[in-house]
Amino acid sequence: MRWLGAMALLILGVSASSAAHAQGPSGAGPAPGMASDIVAYRLSPVMAGEALTALKVEIRFHEGPSGQTRLGWLKDWAGEDKLYRNLRGLKVEGGAATPDRPGAWLIHATPGTPITVSYTVVSAYDHDPTDEDSRQAWPVIRPTWFFAVGESLFAVPEDHDKSSATFEWAGGPLRSLGKGRLAFASDLEHLAGPGRKATRPGLVDDVLESIVVGGRDLRVVERRVDGARLRVAIVGRYGFSDGAFAEKVFEVLQAERAFWGEKAQPYLVAMSPTVGEGRSLSISGAGRSDAFALWVDPSSRQEDLRWLLAHEYFHTWNAALLGSIQDGPTEPLSYWFSEGFTDYYAWKIMLQSGQFGPDDFADRWNETLRNYAISPLKGAPNTAVMTNFWVNQDAQKLPYYRGAILAASLDSMARAHGSSLDQVMREMRRAASTKGEARHVTELFPAVYQRVTGLDPRPLIQRHMVDGQPIEMPPDGLGPCFAVRTVETPAFDRGWDPDATRAANMTLAGVRPDGPAYAAGLRNGMRLLAIISARPGDATRPYVLKVKPAGEADQVISYLPAGTGKVSRQLVVPAPGPACPAVPPAATATSAR
Repeated sequence: MRWLGAMALLILGVSASSAAHAQGPSGAGPAPGMASDIVAYRLSPVMAGEALTALKVEIRFHEGPSGQTRLGWLKDWAGEDKLYRNLRGLKVEGGAATPDRPGAWLIHATPGTPITVSYTVVSAYDHDPTDEDSRQAWPVIRPTWFFAVGESLFAVPEDHDKSSATFEWAGGPLRSLGKGRLAFASDLEHLAGPGRKATRPGLVDDVLESIVVGGRDLRVVERRVDGARLRVAIVGRYGFSDGAFAEKVFEVLQAERAFWGEKAQPYLVAMSPTVGEGRSLSISGAGRSDAFALWVDPSSRQEDLRWLLAHEYFHTWNAALLGSIQDGPTEPLSYWFSEGFTDYYAWKIMLQSGQFGPDDFADRWNETLRNYAISPLKGAPNTAVMTNFWVNQDAQKLPYYRGAILAASLDSMARAHGSSLDQVMREMRRAASTKGEARHVTELFPAVYQRVTGLDPRPLIQRHMVDGQPIEMPPDGLGPCFAVRTVETPAFDRGWDPDATRAANMTLAGVRPDGPAYAAGLRNGMRLLAIISARPGDATRPYVLKVKPAGEADQVISYLPAGTGKVSRQLVVPAPGPACPAVPPAATATSAR
């Protein structure tokens, strides 16, 4: 899937083809006698003295039988278009290139002719990305480190997208840079390269769905599991140790492999910093086919990342190994399954493996149920999600919320008939890998669910996921260890306008005289220095802000963001009993061997 696997922008919340193994001595292309249907990628650093200024990309392939190849970038990814915007100095050797659409060229050459394309990619930033301006699709190339997704870095010869691919990092494993070293890590290292066999099949499509990271301060923690190389690559400094974070990553990976009963495969988790200033906290991630990328505020706590780790790794299976999913503008129509079901299983597996306690599990569900209850798009049809996903945050969150609730509802229905959603998902995994049966996830899932449980889920899906009628969690939706209740709470009222405040360079704006913030002492024109504590949407948790009135000393103001109205919503409460230990046995996360 070529978009963010999960995104949390919070106010203090937070294919089957074998890759070629052999290459010529330089790695520039196929060795004599090899098939020409191979695309070789080469990435290298561009330096100015000791400072990194750009990344150079070289692409080598043979012209196809038509004598014409369109080379270009994806039209959009993660809500961003013009993914080619940081391209500089494209050159073509072996053929003639003419502009086609924006971000694409037509290359003309005699069939079979070796073609070499080269260009550089410069940074989208002249500073370290911040919580305010960080975008997953924009490459970060700073003097001492870099971090980029394949969609913004690599052009693709479009008629070769199903060709085998090779990859080489031409800076060497370690490049000496004065007092430091520029280390490198990427899931592209799983592909074949000069003197390196592939550890998994790799196509040109996989080059797009990749992540690259490097820098003088890059640290890599590695573990071998089932003979596979698992790595955690980190740039930046955080409030937790590399080792502790990597250990948590390995635990999550182990728990989810156990759920599917599968052995480990080569995998990379790459993390880079987004600079925060205490006023907001940004954590986001993007699932790759054999990796995931994290953009993390250094002030984040390790526990803030647990659910995101679980969500992103579950994308290894959902949706890529459970059936096909659209690319392009209609892709969000499937997000109730690919994202909502992934949230459901991320939390469930974390609970079952002992990495979430009952309170952690209930907190994740209550945040979802609370935000769904107050969403202005709660009753919107799925077509509204598709249209507004990348321009409206409420539309972006909606398929996560109601998809997770649907998963719990369908699991409850299945359990009542002697089955479970777990059995359905595992059967879907098998069906998707069966020749002749694999199809779109939103078609395959209902068919498999009915086959396993004897129940037809289509009316429920049509009513709540497609038409958008509000959905409720059944009382036993989370099993006997959690009660689901309906409660009334005060309506959330922040009392000031965060968008106007942000636009005013974090000077408070939109403070209403009749609101709770004003009553607590907040005034327009105060400088917002930090949000110490907050949970947007929750009127029962205090907002704690550090502000500076003009000409006065800093102040800390705390208040309940409660309005005058009431909101009815569902609430999950742990219901411990003999069959519900406080911490489930860790043995449930044992890796399949």
